[in-house]
Amino acid sequence: MMRKMIIAVICVIFGGCAIMTNLKAGEDSKYLKAKNKEGAEVILDTEEIGKPMDLRDFAFSGKYYFTLEGGSKKRLNLFDGLGNYLISVGSTPAESGEKEAFKFPSDMFYSVSNNVLYILDSMARKVHIFSPDGKFLNTLYDFSYDDEENPFYPSSFKYNQTSGFFIMIDTYNHRLLETDSGENVLMTIEGTTTQDGSFEYPQAVAVDESGNYYVGAGNKIKVFSPRGEYIFSFPLKYTKSISNISDMEFWFSKYLVVTDPAGGKVLFFSLTGDLLASWTSFGAAQPFIRPFRIFIDQGEKLYIIDNGTQQVIGF
Repeated sequence: MMRKMIIAVICVIFGGCAIMTNLKAGEDSKYLKAKNKEGAEVILDTEEIGKPMDLRDFAFSGKYYFTLEGGSKKRLNLFDGLGNYLISVGSTPAESGEKEAFKFPSDMFYSVSNNVLYILDSMARKVHIFSPDGKFLNTLYDFSYDDEENPFYPSSFKYNQTSGFFIMIDTYNHRLLETDSGENVLMTIEGTTTQDGSFEYPQAVAVDESGNYYVGAGNKIKVFSPRGEYIFSFPLKYTKSISNISDMEFWFSKYLVVTDPAGGKVLFFSLTGDLLASWTSFGAAQPFIRPFRIFIDQGEKLYIIDNGTQQVIGF
């Protein structure tokens, strides 16, 4: 009799927890649906330089807007806080401040703590540092001669706010590296170390408040501890509709935002892998064509960089 009572209590407790979880997911889904309707293009005056040809990334310092172009232009564009064009750098050696111009700038992030821009040049296998007004300061990493047999190909470069170090995704060597400002590799997550934790051709990474790494490769999302130990994978039933992940970021520390350019989608997951929302359009039903990168500013405003429409959409 007592055993039956205990089982009944456990069922009530866990049943209640399941109901609370479902209610919370429902609230998050409603919130994200409402935010989607607020989406609007960030208007930047590009009349002087023409429409972007291959918009790769975007950032906002609070004073300046920045856009990064790959393709034939290969440059960093600066705009003031009103969206007025100021200058472009990087398309020629003189503009970039380096001996060579950008080969293929593919990723960037603005560091609030030291007020600089980090520009990843994937083809040159380098990371350059620029001041917010577009002046070249230094080259932080140069892996161009690191390994000729298995050349380093960084596709993503980010700052780990939890550890205070940098993260690089080396796509073709199937690995994630955490490095310091002295170019020392502190920790590596090899994609082929274990069957459960394996991944191939990673493209994106995000770090939660506990320092856990969320690695995006293809349509899979795998989670690792700050020490690189495999924890779990997102359920296939939620990720099987993803074509290929290009970027990931945490929004309000609780939503994992994922861009799927081939599928034309922006997806939102909980930290445990539940799919909360899938955006295929924004605002007044304007479609995403190729949502490629994500930027979240200091005020937690979300920006989606659409490489197909050459637009930056703010939420």
